[in-house]
Amino acid sequence: MSDISFSPRNFFVGDRVVGVYLFPSNSLVLPSSLEITDMGESFDTDTVTLHSIKITKEGSSHKIEFEFTPWKSGIIEVPSIDFSQIANGSGILTLPKITVDSIT
Repeated sequence: MSDISFSPRNFFVGDRVVGVYLFPSNSLVLPSSLEITDMGESFDTDTVTLHSIKITKEGSSHKIEFEFTPWKSGIIEVPSIDFSQIANGSGILTLPKITVDSIT
């Protein structure tokens, strides 16, 4: 079972947010730890900018910490991450949809 949390807990358009996502290690082949601080244009959309990713292995799970800025309110999607292109791994990670609060 996967779990996702955010800091700050409630966030709005333009806020810089850190998400933490736990998922079973057997769903992807990844290095035990990885940190990417320059995600490039493929992770910058009109909906969200993904700034960085940090992956650590915790028991039978991986923990992914990702820093992002949402540009629209409502339910948004973060671009999928293809680990064969950015790391010594394989597989594509699709993060759960994220709800961005509206200020009004």
